[in-house]
Amino acid sequence: MAIKSVIFLSVFFACTLLANFFFKHGAMALGPFNFSLDTLRAALTSPPVLIGAALYFAAAIAWFASLSMVPLNIAISVSAFVYVGVVLLAYLAFHEPIPLARWAGIALIALGMFVIGRTA
Repeated sequence: MAIKSVIFLSVFFACTLLANFFFKHGAMALGPFNFSLDTLRAALTSPPVLIGAALYFAAAIAWFASLSMVPLNIAISVSAFVYVGVVLLAYLAFHEPIPLARWAGIALIALGMFVIGRTA
């Protein structure tokens, strides 16, 4: 895989991971979400939510650039790292409990990524 592709996929990963962090941070600050106009207004003016949205937008641009260079079956496989990263982020930043079965699933994803990496 060309270095440019790796860079765009890495930017996609980092922006998606950070967007999830900021959305979670914003959601925790807002409390339980209900579909009222006041809640929607609060969410749309919350700095963490706005930062998260901007990061998702940047991730979408990086993803689009990645898809222009890498076969979809490779790109979507690499994107599985987002699941691993988000679970680790949830554990480290938000102290969310991660059951052993989920750690086993993460190990399987990592093994799959290893296999895909050897064939890409």
